[in-house]
Amino acid sequence: TVLKANYASYWWNPGTTSIDSNVNPNAPDWYRRSRWTDSNNDKVWQPGEQGATPTSSFGGTASTQLDPNLQDQRTREFATFVERELLPNFGVHAGFVWRRIDQLYQSDNLNRPVSAFDQPITVRVPEPDGSFAANAPTVQAFNLNPANLALPTVNFLHNTPGKDDFYNLEFTANKRMSNRWSVNASYAYRWNLDNSVNYFGQNLRVRQDVANPNDKINTEDGRYVFGLWSAKVNGTIDAKWGLRLTPAIRLQSGQPYGRTFLATMNYGSQRILAEPFGTRQQDNIILVDTRVEKLLQVAKNRTLSLFVDGYNLTNANPAANINWGSGSTFLNPTTIVPPRLWRFGAKFDW
Repeated sequence: TVLKANYASYWWNPGTTSIDSNVNPNAPDWYRRSRWTDSNNDKVWQPGEQGATPTSSFGGTASTQLDPNLQDQRTREFATFVERELLPNFGVHAGFVWRRIDQLYQSDNLNRPVSAFDQPITVRVPEPDGSFAANAPTVQAFNLNPANLALPTVNFLHNTPGKDDFYNLEFTANKRMSNRWSVNASYAYRWNLDNSVNYFGQNLRVRQDVANPNDKINTEDGRYVFGLWSAKVNGTIDAKWGLRLTPAIRLQSGQPYGRTFLATMNYGSQRILAEPFGTRQQDNIILVDTRVEKLLQVAKNRTLSLFVDGYNLTNANPAANINWGSGSTFLNPTTIVPPRLWRFGAKFDW
């Protein structure tokens, strides 16, 4: 019997394109495009010939102030495992891992703190197709105080009080190679309590942590709480005629999610959860793969291996990702598991 335990704490490396790009979000190319009236018809622009208001512009946004007490994002982790050989060549393993990520940082407008969103409004929740029923449900949301709305942008890069917690429980059973076969089976369940901009490319909010009270709607104080599981069984069989078979079955739960919609607020568009996160779940994914391999001795210390790999043998086609946003494309798949695939190959070892 073996008992293991460890604790780790480490800080993330912000790199050279993280904090600096947040502090100075200006693009390398700036421009302002205006209507031009060539009043003297010399085909050369002179100051004063442009329209009073630019038709479009890019770059030149306000810079971001850096909190002098800014701390690097940090991860702390505790893990413990127990392993036991129950029978000759057969053992089991159980483990628990807790991981916390805190000292998150993001750029927020000092003139638009969370407390400034203090104008309660009632927002109607659309149907999945984007239409509104006569008795459509509503959610309590908040507009920005008009006084703050008129203030200039003063971005401030700082640590937020938000934190992410992950709990992972895993079980494994393993039979080592004996009597011409081996097998390994595992199951893991993970609880997420985290902050995120998106999952699988599906937008949830503008920043990682809460930027206004509307980011908290249908969440647990801004954190997305859900569970995920995965399982795998794979083995090796030395069959007749020198063939080696290595089948594998992989299973994983679909990503939990909640339907979202866009609401027009006095400060701009806001994506809001129409229902608690985790109300829905994407397709579970079950894949069956295998390899059949034949080893040939071609010379002393020289071998040739011929193999055939089969992926997704059942030709399963679950949607790995779908559209979460209310509207005509709600639930439309954006990524589907690839179809059945065969691969033929050879390996020469010398």
